[in-house]
This record gives sequence, structure tokens and C-alpha cells, in this order.
Amino acid sequence: MMLTLAEELLLLALDDESGAVEPAVSGSLQYGLAGALLMELVLAGRLGMQDGRLVPLDETPTGDGLLDEVAGMIRSGEPREPGFWVERLGRRDPKDALLPRLVEKGILRRDRRRVLWLIPSVRYPTLDGRPERDVRERVREVVFGGAEPLPRDAALLGLIKACDLVDVVFHAGERGRAHERLDSLTDGELIGRAVSGAVRRAQEEDFLAAQAAAAGAVISASSAGGR
Repeated sequence: MMLTLAEELLLLALDDESGAVEPAVSGSLQYGLAGALLMELVLAGRLGMQDGRLVPLDETPTGDGLLDEVAGMIRSGEPREPGFWVERLGRRDPKDALLPRLVEKGILRRDRRRVLWLIPSVRYPTLDGRPERDVRERVREVVFGGAEPLPRDAALLGLIKACDLVDVVFHAGERGRAHERLDSLTDGELIGRAVSGAVRRAQEEDFLAAQAAAAGAVISASSAGGR
């Protein structure tokens, strides 16, 4: 079964039993998925890099509705650096479009439930674990087996690194070696670097927002105490 890079990345990021995104990547996955869509279009020859910017190369549809939508967005505007598109696509959270596709392929199942008996919630536990196992084996063969990565594998490894999935994909005793190998394999990859930058900026914004909320709470408490 052929999966897109974004679908492979999403499977790695989901907890098989609960069907929820692993907490470690809850704030970064959306940008990793955005980068995966861009990388897929580059690998398919629909996009290329020119002077550090993404440019359209071939307008032939890929046959994948989501990829063709992204390609159309890029064709309709002026050439931009990858970071622009990673952030723009990431804010739309591609996960919402990808999860139903994995259900249709029989890999995940849709589990509807209510939190505290009131709030509707949908999770996507694994129904068929073979596709994800195949992805993990492919990744491990490159990282630990010394295999030369194909362009597609190198792209996936760059995404795993960029959206902080290393600690999810590899066991505790393997992570040091995994980080070293990923650093050597993905150094200089522009879209992966754009994903890392988007994740870093999002984390900084969350930190500043939390600081502002905490300061507001302190001021409110001080005001109430002074009455």
C-alpha cells in the first residue's frame, strides 16, 4: 500500500491504542505534515527550488486531491521561501484532511466518544498496524543498518527530526545514535529546516502567551487582594 510522506509521518505520531497524537509532538506535528506535503510535491517533480524559494515546475495533477490543492496554492502566488508555506499550511493543520484518508485505507478506525459524558471527541486508533511497522522498519534500516537512504527516506528522516519525533520513533537507549545519524543525513535540507523554524517560532509564541497569561493572573490577584 502506497502512502504519502504526510500519511507516514502521521502514523508515526499517533498512539496506536488511544488514537491521539503523541503529546511530545502535539505542537509541532502540523508543521511537519505541511513540510511533508511540500516534500512530496518536490519528489514528484511538481515543485523545485530556485534561489531558496519554492517554484512550480510541472502543472500535471498528481491525482491526489490534497497535494494538487497545495500545488495550486503555490502556483497562484509569487515564489516564496519554504518557511512561508510551512507556516501557512501548518496553520490549517493537514491532519484533519489526512486522518479520514487513513480510515478509508483501512489503517485507522474512527472512534467517537464523549469526554466527561458531554464533550464530543474523535480518536483514530490503529486498525491495521502493518503499514506503520513497515515505515518504522525502513527508518531503522537507514538509521542503524547503514543503508543509503533513497530520496523519499531521507525526506521522511528530515521530517522526523524537524518535528521532534525522534523520541517517539526510537527507544530511549537508541536516541543518541539516532540523533547523530539524522544530523549527518539531513544536514542542509531546506524544507526540514523550515519545519524546524516554524516549530521553534510556535513554541516561542506559546511561551510568551503563557507568560502573559501568568502575569495577568498575578495582576488580577493583586488587584483583588488590595480591595
